[in-house]
Amino acid sequence: MTLIEQPQFNTTIKIVHSDSRNGEFLITPLEKNIGSTLGNTIRRLLLGVIPGFAITSVYIKNIEHEFSPFPGMKEDVIDFLSSLQSLLISMDHYGPSTISIRKKGPGIITGHDIICPKGVKIINPSQYLCTINELSDLHVDLVIESGIGYLPATYELNSNSKTNEIKLDAIFSPITHVCYRLKHFTFYEELLFHVQTDGTVSPQKAFEYSMLFLLNKFNFIENRVRNNENVN
Repeated sequence: MTLIEQPQFNTTIKIVHSDSRNGEFLITPLEKNIGSTLGNTIRRLLLGVIPGFAITSVYIKNIEHEFSPFPGMKEDVIDFLSSLQSLLISMDHYGPSTISIRKKGPGIITGHDIICPKGVKIINPSQYLCTINELSDLHVDLVIESGIGYLPATYELNSNSKTNEIKLDAIFSPITHVCYRLKHFTFYEELLFHVQTDGTVSPQKAFEYSMLFLLNKFNFIENRVRNNENVN
């Protein structure tokens, strides 16, 4: 005797709209009374399991900590670090990577001035970082790492740290907004998702990742259940 019945409908996922930052996805048809449960589950997965990239530490030559003065920089170091955290970064691998700034003043420093190795890309190169005068020689190394969710600066992700490296709080999630609308019909339901990202990953890839994550988990659970049935 099996505990799993065949579903009433052959459910499909339709892409209503998708670009680099916004996407709408329709899951239909669904059996009555399961749309809300499925919607909450997928929303939580999108917000909680999609990997992303963030700056986890910064080395600024001749600077010991974030409260040190930097001669020739218009901003305080802490404001400079805050601007660095606004950078949107994508990588084609999940290992740590280092990007850098080597700039002599005077001038305005933006994301365009960041030197990236192969496979690393700044999504918002026009992001303002700081202004330096003719006395400044800006030498900065930024460590980029992959992760999920939020990582406080107090957590050591990489043990190979430089002396005087400043640790940063890292927000890895590329998802900026997720909502869904449940549509009720006489014999079935539909789920319409709106997914918004920061541009480092497309909404379609994020949605596909969450669905595959959910599918793999249920496949694992199903195999465990079947194995227990065989043992009994």
